[in-house]
Amino acid sequence: MQVLFLTQTDDRGASARLRAYQFVRPLARLGIDARVWPLPLGNATSALPPLRAALHLLHACRRIVDIPRVRRFDAVVIQRDLVAHLYPWIESAMARVNPRIVLDLDDPIHLHPPGRPPAWPFRLLWDRAKLPGLVRFARQVVVANGVLREAVASLGVEAAVIPTSIDTNRWTPGAPPGRSPFVIGWIGSPGTTAYLEAISPALDAVAREIPCILRAVGADAKLPDRLRRAAPALRVETPPWSGADEVAEVRAFGAGIMPLSDDAWSRGKSATKLLQYMACEVPAIASPIGANRDIVKDGVNGILAGSGPRWTEALLSLARDRDLGAKLGREGRATVVAEYDVEVSAPKLAEVIRRAAA
Repeated sequence: MQVLFLTQTDDRGASARLRAYQFVRPLARLGIDARVWPLPLGNATSALPPLRAALHLLHACRRIVDIPRVRRFDAVVIQRDLVAHLYPWIESAMARVNPRIVLDLDDPIHLHPPGRPPAWPFRLLWDRAKLPGLVRFARQVVVANGVLREAVASLGVEAAVIPTSIDTNRWTPGAPPGRSPFVIGWIGSPGTTAYLEAISPALDAVAREIPCILRAVGADAKLPDRLRRAAPALRVETPPWSGADEVAEVRAFGAGIMPLSDDAWSRGKSATKLLQYMACEVPAIASPIGANRDIVKDGVNGILAGSGPRWTEALLSLARDRDLGAKLGREGRATVVAEYDVEVSAPKLAEVIRRAAA
């Protein structure tokens, strides 16, 4: 059996890497030959509207060219959507050529993050209610968490929940980090650093109590300047993200954090960074929002922090009690290995693909 994954980025993009590329080998062991076709320049971004419009045009043209080429595959997995934001007429045309479609959702694409609309003139084609159109074309729907399952169920469609998974043979513990300064770690993308800024008073309070560093891997270079106003005592580092270095970066954290705001977009997000911390036995602190609540058992395999004072308390407790951090780290890794490893998820995905192909 041959299955095609259509992704918006290559393996430098988290969604494509974790929902498509890392399944190629596990699916092969299950008798499924998986191919991945990313969009050209899918990782490229630009603040200039003309360049953003040109990228949208390039992506739309590529997927139009792909329409007749998907006929030969036994199933096609569309990761999120074919071209971000746009009305799903390309998906509709592709489903007529090959109706054996699996729709895979790891983020709430029926919502839009604030301040990130498509560029003109593509804003004229912006579909703010894209999800109903997409699920109509899919034989099978896969979602990353319960919040997304409920969104799909509200449209009268049943979805299989396959959480975003990681390879725990790659994400493994390292040597314990040094005791001072205490490294508060975060890994993500520039578009999500607002979550860090929201807990800046708590981070500042920690920095006034103990020597510490916020190491925000993958954040934009201007984050230290923005945090300096709200957290003047906090030292901030923003090393660039690298696939070759990401595991080593996380292993060096004294604690890994995943703050979120309580809004519809955040409640539907995957908790990838949380799983990465836990797999490396880094004690994790997370907002009790969305998938975080499904993964973290407060005080058992991590800490849930629902307020600024709780964030301060949790970070100080881990900095001062390394035995507590080690215990939470061990339990965290056990959770990820048992429930969120790619080898656990691959058979579930294979079953969905075979149902779509039948």
